[in-house]
Amino acid sequence: MWNWKVSRPWTAPLPGDGYSIVAAHNTLNAEEYGPFALLSTLENNDTIFVNAPDGSLRLFRVYANELMAPNDMEKLASVAEQEMNTLVLVTCENESVDGGYLNRRVVFAKPLN
Repeated sequence: MWNWKVSRPWTAPLPGDGYSIVAAHNTLNAEEYGPFALLSTLENNDTIFVNAPDGSLRLFRVYANELMAPNDMEKLASVAEQEMNTLVLVTCENESVDGGYLNRRVVFAKPLN
């Protein structure tokens, strides 16, 4: 299990305080995994733990794990809006020959507490 520290230099809601999207790499380079290396393995009802800045632990339950086109924001929004205060985790998937990525792996989770 990895424990990644994430800074918050923006003003978007914290996970559980509104609709939150967190994006990260699945690889950092040819030799290192990124924070979302195992995102595609999450299944419905898996639990995600988020440490809030106040030291509390926020729990989320996965309700969808989908492979989407990079610009399919309408689909992303429609799945995210199925629950209140959704946590959305996004990473790239299926590297193309030109070095870009053909898809986005998107995991949706609802708060448990």
